[in-house]
Amino acid sequence: MNIQEKGEYIIQRNRILFFILISFAWSWLYWGVIVLPFGFEDQFLAQIPFAWGPLIAALVITKKSNGNLSGWVRGLAKWRLKIRWYLIALLIPFIDVFIILGAHGLFGVPFTLSDRPISEYPERFITTLLIAGSLEEFGWRGFAQSELQKKWTALWSAICIGLLWAIWHFPVVYFGSASYQPSDFFGMLIILPLWSIIMAWLFNSSKGALIIPMLFHASTNTPNPVRIADAASETASMTIELIILGFWILLPVCIIMYYGSQHLADSKQD
Repeated sequence: MNIQEKGEYIIQRNRILFFILISFAWSWLYWGVIVLPFGFEDQFLAQIPFAWGPLIAALVITKKSNGNLSGWVRGLAKWRLKIRWYLIALLIPFIDVFIILGAHGLFGVPFTLSDRPISEYPERFITTLLIAGSLEEFGWRGFAQSELQKKWTALWSAICIGLLWAIWHFPVVYFGSASYQPSDFFGMLIILPLWSIIMAWLFNSSKGALIIPMLFHASTNTPNPVRIADAASETASMTIELIILGFWILLPVCIIMYYGSQHLADSKQD
């Protein structure tokens, strides 16, 4: 066995470990060596190469361990699915909008529209989907979720990925990106494992169609057009925030209870 073959053998035996190392190395080195020292006026654009870490790691590990990149990508490029999966992936991330509007309609809680230009919403969604955050899903769901499920339940795989996903965000969040505050990192340690369970359910239920978690990811990265108005009472604002948090906790719990922790999917679903 020559050096190359020995290296490929080691990677094959430790696919997840090397996936994690490469993902973190690419993203953290990029942020530490390029973004922090030189700075970028547009922090969203600065985050785009950071998001490529899991994709690059998945490509490298797949290439070095079995060499069948085209087959792996084709296996993830499913799109002929029932429309409900597209609607779920696109609309669930905007649940806070529906809750805020519902609170306004039922109880008169004031809300305000964002002052962002209308064009920013489709631009952010399309950018995330095609060249930014959604490409992470080739790694998190397309590689890691599939790989971990060979040994663990889908639920534990999703929770593990969610925690890794949150920790991977650390330099972007903690070191003052324009769209984050350092304290947001601790919130990510809670919300990303919950989202990871939902995304594992979407991925497994759609028979490994990566487009569905990619759409979910793009929707979560798209700014919400409404928010609770400053004129709303502190009690109303806190109540709505708790309802939103409760939804993000309740939905994964319902998924686990209905579909089971083993697969997070119904074999009859498509």
